Amino acid sequence: MKQWDMGSIIQDRYEIVGVAGAGGMGTVYEARDVRLPGKRWALKQMSRPPGAEGYLQEAQLLMRLHHPCLPAVADYFERENGAEAVLVTEFIEGSTLGRYMEKCGGVLPPASLLSVAIQLSGVLDYLHRQQPPIIHRDLKPSNVMLETGERIKLIDFGIARFFRFGAAADTQLLGTPGFAAPEQSGGAQTDARTDLYGFGALLYYMAIGLLYHPGAAWDAREQGSHAVRNALQWHHAIWRQLPGLEGLICRLLSADSRQRPASAAEVGEALMNISREYMRLPGQEASGDGRTVSLGPDLSVRRPRRVVIASVSPGSGSTFLTLTMTKLLQQRQIACSAIEHPLVLPEWRALLALDNSGKAGRREQAAISLGYELYREEMASWLMLSSPSKDPRDADIRLMQLLEQQSEQEELALIDISSHWRELENTSLLQEAELLVLVADPWLSKWVPDTLRRLKQLAALRRNRHLPTVWVANKDVAFSSRREWLSLLPEQPCAAVPLLDAGRWTQCVWEGRWATDDEDWRRTLERVLTPLMQQAIPVRS
Repeated sequence: MKQWDMGSIIQDRYEIVGVAGAGGMGTVYEARDVRLPGKRWALKQMSRPPGAEGYLQEAQLLMRLHHPCLPAVADYFERENGAEAVLVTEFIEGSTLGRYMEKCGGVLPPASLLSVAIQLSGVLDYLHRQQPPIIHRDLKPSNVMLETGERIKLIDFGIARFFRFGAAADTQLLGTPGFAAPEQSGGAQTDARTDLYGFGALLYYMAIGLLYHPGAAWDAREQGSHAVRNALQWHHAIWRQLPGLEGLICRLLSADSRQRPASAAEVGEALMNISREYMRLPGQEASGDGRTVSLGPDLSVRRPRRVVIASVSPGSGSTFLTLTMTKLLQQRQIACSAIEHPLVLPEWRALLALDNSGKAGRREQAAISLGYELYREEMASWLMLSSPSKDPRDADIRLMQLLEQQSEQEELALIDISSHWRELENTSLLQEAELLVLVADPWLSKWVPDTLRRLKQLAALRRNRHLPTVWVANKDVAFSSRREWLSLLPEQPCAAVPLLDAGRWTQCVWEGRWATDDEDWRRTLERVLTPLMQQAIPVRS
């Protein structure tokens, strides 16, 4: 396959400006878009022998996937009478994990390791939950890119495959020694647990800077947990800083795939527990040298109550209510966090004028890795989206990880879910939140026919679990059919929020102020929302 020269124009659009990387599956070039000035792409040039349909696999895989940790595919085409295949993806600014580790002295600092590992667990869980599941099969430092803020991109799906239910073994034996699972040497079909082994080997590499048993990764007899533990025991410092990581790596590197964790989601949960201990969240005390010492879970710690606020129809006002309640709770000295749900279009940053000039700590860094900006005020933490979820199946993981980062001082977590209560991925959140608030406005034309039926069913299910659901009538104004509108709600609303004067409200937002900054409005909102806030505030013992 002939290599492209610098300055070559491919497909009358992509000007080659450099080589970004090369591997057994092809060469990756950096290209400038001659039609869109300033836009850059990554072009992967692959040899495609006649009849080799499998060379379309990477393009077909990526084109159907949408996840913040996966590169977006822009184009795919063939050249030279079909002998050459080209995949065009977004150009990723940053470096490979391997090069990034070299800059860090050969190993990742604990906070960076956790950030990268938690993101990897999320994208693996996403891949494994596809139908059929997608197995990457080649997790290694050169296939993980790090962008600004340690946001990752998992690349090179050249040997990825769909899991074939009922198949006994793979037709191709591929992988990278030191990271490939024993079953990749043949004799068994690779599945999601194959990726978990590779994940374990990658964690080992990130923690201590060495390959796990270089050259012996194909001998299953040498992959027992005792061998893993013997290799790990020489590196004590990282295990003291991240208690629990050693045991997790041992499980992931088990030769018997049945002894590995059941799923990437389980691994992600374990990593979040390790992160919580490292970040001195509940169950931690600081030692004299500034390190943290695990005291085990503190069952007496009160977890923040989740208050989910949803719009019955788009624009009903869940965002207004979430932000207003948070500000009023601040004034009552109730510590809380407000979270813009991963599925909504980011708008909080434009609505709120907040100062984030303080130093970014671990919680801020964790938020950045999840596509959020964290702004702290007295008694309130604001978690605003910087990038929405590209796929609903990723949203629940991001939200779970955000909630795990909450301080024990925060009594409430107000979650603005907007009109995304219909999404299947939000079922657990809606059914399990300590309080569900449904916001309705008078614009019935926006209601979907089965809206009330589905919300009644949800409220009934929550009632059986002894969990409250309340209604709020928003944009309340005097009109002849007002009584009829309110009668449509399944229950009497616990609050009726008046419609604010449009001119005054617009000016308020333009000046970077909120409704609670207007003294007359603040008194009115405090009065009408007091019953709702009383339901939200946890009972103090």
